Amino acid sequence: MFYSILFPTRDTYDVPKSPPEPEFFRDLNLDQVFSPIIKAKPYLSLGDYFYSKPESRIVSEFRQEIAAELDSDAELREKFAEFSDAVLDCAIKMEDYAQLLTVAELKPEDRWRAGYLTRGELLNCAEKYMRAVDTLAGYLSSRENKSAGLREFREYVVGFAGRGGYREFSERIVRIRAGLSDVRYNMRIKPSQVRVRKFDGEINRGEEVLNLFRKF
Repeated sequence: MFYSILFPTRDTYDVPKSPPEPEFFRDLNLDQVFSPIIKAKPYLSLGDYFYSKPESRIVSEFRQEIAAELDSDAELREKFAEFSDAVLDCAIKMEDYAQLLTVAELKPEDRWRAGYLTRGELLNCAEKYMRAVDTLAGYLSSRENKSAGLREFREYVVGFAGRGGYREFSERIVRIRAGLSDVRYNMRIKPSQVRVRKFDGEINRGEEVLNLFRKF
């Protein structure tokens, strides 16, 4: 069963983390290398991994195989980076939105964000996550991996993307987006006023503008 591309088995994955910075980091100036990286992304808890030494030779070899494969394949690195950036961005935004939606009493300036705008952003995050998973799963399913860690990760991602729960999630997102795309309304803009009213067959000037800019 897959647990992590850093740990080959459950018992190695469950080893307690959060160690202090090793003393030799300063002796070798490694603190100047890793500290900026850790501070730049505090939400990833990278110190848990940079400061921890592998508990066994098996873990070291497991990681070295993965590092060697990624080092020799620029396209694979790019795909992993795109997936990681997309999922991390979604996770950070989702946490912010969850906090906003669970606050009992919001400030007046925050109330509008907790309405349709925030729910629209949640849908955007869901779509971004879905595209990231489907893209990576499709890419990995068409190739072979040399390292055991990436082979297990490939099987996990491809299997996850094919599960019933995930497919239902994806189909629901597509239905919601399609439904929203069918919504039509009329907007009248004046120097000091914007009025939105029910669509009554008017010409879609917005579509005309978009079609015009598509030419460039």
